[in-house]
Amino acid sequence: MFDAQNDRRQEPLEDKPKASLADAKFKKQIAVIVAVAVLLIVGIIAGAVTAAMRGDLSILPDSSQDEGSGFLGLKNPGSLKDIDPTTKEELREEFEARPPVTENDIPTFEKNITRYLNEGDFSGLDNYLREQMSTYQTPSEEDEAIDDWSGRFPLLRSDTQIAINLVNKAIDVPAPQFQVFSDPETLAAAILWSPITMKIDAFLDWSSLILPAPAVGSSIQLSEYVYDKPQEKLAEISDSTDTQYYDVRSYNAVVTGHQVRVTVVMGPTGYWLPYSVQDIGGTLTSNNWTKAFLKNELEPNVPYHSDLDEVCYLSPPDGVPSREENPGWYNEEGVYIGPGSEFRPPIIEQPEGEWETPTEVEATAEDEATPSEGTATPAA
Repeated sequence: MFDAQNDRRQEPLEDKPKASLADAKFKKQIAVIVAVAVLLIVGIIAGAVTAAMRGDLSILPDSSQDEGSGFLGLKNPGSLKDIDPTTKEELREEFEARPPVTENDIPTFEKNITRYLNEGDFSGLDNYLREQMSTYQTPSEEDEAIDDWSGRFPLLRSDTQIAINLVNKAIDVPAPQFQVFSDPETLAAAILWSPITMKIDAFLDWSSLILPAPAVGSSIQLSEYVYDKPQEKLAEISDSTDTQYYDVRSYNAVVTGHQVRVTVVMGPTGYWLPYSVQDIGGTLTSNNWTKAFLKNELEPNVPYHSDLDEVCYLSPPDGVPSREENPGWYNEEGVYIGPGSEFRPPIIEQPEGEWETPTEVEATAEDEATPSEGTATPAA
């Protein structure tokens, strides 16, 4: 029974037609043609790349003048040759070709540096120093000394970069930065051009004047004041601070029309640090600008979200006492000690809250007409 059904389900299979000989030859020819074409394309690409690497591909444009991408993503496909590295000998030859610093160059250096310091252009000074470093030879190890100007350029640049940060209020804890200057003149300029909040904690003398920075575009007219007996001045400062200092420099300057003197001292590490700013023109005769007054009286009363730089304003003087007509109003160092002067011996690091305001000098009737002065007043 089942065999009969299976027999009925079987269907005859038809034989598939075999491919003709002509069809086989045709397919073989197609395969050969495709293979040859692939080989030709590969050969063309390989030849083009090889020619480009050798710089012989003249049909490729030089994209050095084009802002877009060049051949195979290269900016300059027409100049694909390797650049020979600079050798030590070439660097030595280039360095030896630089001129050394001579004595005739030094006055020019000093004049230009002082000009930048007077203008408060510390960024311009940094660029100037960098140019000199790349122009002149640097001293050898056996010749290197602080008096060699080519060796001083890196030190001056370090001072200048610190000054840039101080003037721009870019330092959170500024007082220690005032204690790492290698050049006293640069430090003196940085003191005068820095805002009050940057420098107030840096001074050793609490009776020092802490003045706002001059207006941009003005000149502080910096000039060194030479002591007749510098060792006596140094001993005076060392005794008053109970600290041994090794050198002292002072610079006369003008801040918003007021004549002042900046004094800096050299510590045991060889760096300079601020000591004091004094009135030498007789136009800042009250103690309203001293470190003691600003720290203990004014700063605690500054409004919230504000600081001393925002509330202090220094007005220019209306007149300056004549030293020629009143020689007794100035001491032997040229500091004003006349009517209304608050000149006193230095106040060195008195604990907060324990300092005393100096007693005012009693003025006679003939001395009542004294010049006006700038005061620390809230800004409008």
